[in-house]
Amino acid sequence: MSILNFSHIHTKSELMDTLEVFFWLPNFWGRNWDAFGDCIADREFSTLPSQVQIIGLETLRKNFGEDAQILEEILDENSIKYTLLR
Repeated sequence: MSILNFSHIHTKSELMDTLEVFFWLPNFWGRNWDAFGDCIADREFSTLPSQVQIIGLETLRKNFGEDAQILEEILDENSIKYTLLR
């Protein structure tokens, strides 16, 4: 199981950097939610673990409300199961 750590995120740019590294997104992706959704939906452009453990999602929700919600929706749409770690 892979661990996705959001505990160090302070800006949306850091959030996008973290997603890029974790999901092995191509360096030409658009760094926005539409591009993220498109990339992880296309297995040619990303590596998707079947299950993810997430650290810091509560903090992400608090500090980046709408962005955290969009992230969770995209993970759900792509059948990426996740559990929260504290």
